[in-house]
Amino acid sequence: MCPQGSCKFDTTMPETEEGYQFLDLIEICGRQLKTSFGGIIGVDLNAWLDVARIKNYNIPAMMEFVKDFEKGMLAGISSTNSE
Repeated sequence: MCPQGSCKFDTTMPETEEGYQFLDLIEICGRQLKTSFGGIIGVDLNAWLDVARIKNYNIPAMMEFVKDFEKGMLAGISSTNSE
C-alpha cells in the first residue's frame, strides 16, 4: 500500500459513475485476456462486454475505457519485456 498522500491513485481516482463502474469491471475481468504464442495480445472483449451487460453498465463508455485500458496494459507489458 502507498504511504498516505504519495500514491498515484490518490490523484487518478474516477470522477464519474462510469469510471467507478469500469474499476469494478477491471476487478472482475482484469485477467480475461487474449493470448498468443508471443504472449498477451489484448483483452477478451466478449467477456468484458458480457459482464458489463449483466451489471447494466453504460456499454459505450465501458468500451472507450477498455480501449484505453488495453493500450496502457500492452504498453506496460512491452516496456517490461524490453528491460
